[in-house]
Amino acid sequence: MCANKLAGLNDGKYKWEQETQFKEKIIKGQGWPEWMVEAFNATSQEELAEIKQRHHVKQ
Repeated sequence: MCANKLAGLNDGKYKWEQETQFKEKIIKGQGWPEWMVEAFNATSQEELAEIKQRHHVKQ
């Protein structure tokens, strides 16, 4: 299937330069709360839940 080939191209991750640019222009430019910036980098549901708990974000 075509979707499988596309999914493997970048494994859904930004290259370092693209991630830095995204964070600078989009996240900081739009004033995202700190917990959302951290959540953007979460690698698992458990890590995301810990970030939300630490910042007192309701589920």
